Amino acid sequence: MNWGHVQINWKKCAGKLKERWDKLSKEDLNVLNGKPELWADKLEERYGIGRIQAERQLHEFVEMLLDQEAPRREKRRLAGLGRNRLIFR
Repeated sequence: MNWGHVQINWKKCAGKLKERWDKLSKEDLNVLNGKPELWADKLEERYGIGRIQAERQLHEFVEMLLDQEAPRREKRRLAGLGRNRLIFR
């Protein structure tokens, strides 16, 4: 799992997190603020699910986010754009 992507893009990811798990409050999202170690705890608390199930759901969620971003990252790579920098050839 690439938690770094989630932390860097927290505002966008928080919106998608709220869409996926609508029982999470804005306060919950502020507490989570890209801290993956707290996510499973919040899902257990709000949804009454077990730790393994919470971690599985989070893993699937992050993978889905990365899959959505992959085409954009690939286009940037092919265009010669690195991490926020141009690569001149």
